[in-house]
Amino acid sequence: MKRFNLLVLRLILVGLLVQGANAISQEVSINKGISWLISNQNPDGTWGNLQALPSTCFEDTQAVLETFWYLGTITGSFYTKGLSWLSAQDVSETIQLSEKINILAHSGSDASTLVATLTLYQNQDGGFGADNESESRILDTIFTLNTLKSANYSNNSVIEPAIAWLIANQNPDGGFGLQESNV
Repeated sequence: MKRFNLLVLRLILVGLLVQGANAISQEVSINKGISWLISNQNPDGTWGNLQALPSTCFEDTQAVLETFWYLGTITGSFYTKGLSWLSAQDVSETIQLSEKINILAHSGSDASTLVATLTLYQNQDGGFGADNESESRILDTIFTLNTLKSANYSNNSVIEPAIAWLIANQNPDGGFGLQESNV
């Protein structure tokens, strides 16, 4: 019995050591990734390939800033420079506007004017489309609801119809999609 307890104790200790080593290994990898992102920021504060794919700089910059936020790395001139660039961008598509609001809300910046603009995109059916003139779509409605949650928006006259629209457009199998459910 004593031998069995020692074996179990050894297995637990080995497990903890391996888990600790994995955590340290992951931390090293994450820090290397952060350093790489910081060193590959464009002079204007964006991330992405300005020459080959300038149209993706908004999405790339937003994704990097969101990653920094999730990792708790939102101090430093690299973050401020990226945030300043993103803040200055004029966007009208629902998803880009939602992403911009999320980043601003996470950074503690005032996004109330942008939130008010986004809520104006709501259609009569309760959903949200690709912009303020498009028919309601699942993805745009989901992005909008997530953003309103991030921005602590609580006006149920906007939120409840959007949720009702999503429920009304759920497929019989429980998923979502245009003709059939898809990820």
